[in-house]
Amino acid sequence: MNLPKLWQTCIEISYDKKALQRGLESQIKKYKHKEILDCASGTGFLTLDLIAKGYNITCSDGSEAMIRAFVKNASAMGLRTKPHKLKWSQLGARFPGQFDLVICRGSSLIYAGGWDRPNKNNGKIIEKALLNFYQCLKPGGVLYVDTTSSKMIDRELEVNRYKEKTNGALIDFSETVTLDKIKKLRTWEPIMKVNNKIVYKFKRYSHYLPHLELRQILNDCGFRSVKKVKVDAEHYDVFMVTK
Repeated sequence: MNLPKLWQTCIEISYDKKALQRGLESQIKKYKHKEILDCASGTGFLTLDLIAKGYNITCSDGSEAMIRAFVKNASAMGLRTKPHKLKWSQLGARFPGQFDLVICRGSSLIYAGGWDRPNKNNGKIIEKALLNFYQCLKPGGVLYVDTTSSKMIDRELEVNRYKEKTNGALIDFSETVTLDKIKKLRTWEPIMKVNNKIVYKFKRYSHYLPHLELRQILNDCGFRSVKKVKVDAEHYDVFMVTK
């Protein structure tokens, strides 16, 4: 099982998709006919459904594998849309002042400088990413960004498990998350089993980003308003941030 397929399987079994889409739209529906950038489009989860409903969304992702999965999923839905392959550090120069709304979902931000290895410069890389999001926005534009929930952020040990039967196969996904506050590092160890056989085992790393630190970085980047909002069916805490 490759990473995009694993990622898509995990989010599909861990979310109520229809409820989450309603929750997301409750916050962004006023931008439906404006310029939107999804800068962490991944396999197209939710984003492709929004495009199918008429949302004007430009998509980008830094992973070639995710882009291939996105295009395949878009084609299956009859949509002709392809994401730009861009790192977050490239967005400001590529789309200066272009968007009314920038979306960074899936708690993607905390992986800006990590993912497959720890990185001591995570904080600076995250700040650079947020600055690029700022540069992409029109004056008065809004950044939609989510991150680890306040009830989970300081847990030294977190264990998540989801089991579901899909297309005749038993999917068993478990993930252990450990926290090292001194190194400001969260370590994720997912295991995916299909019919009791391990098909994917991996270790990834993210930055420990308390909400106060996130708010400070956003302020340092020039955002003038940081508002935490409730999105039904979302596991993460969501912030709407105004330029």
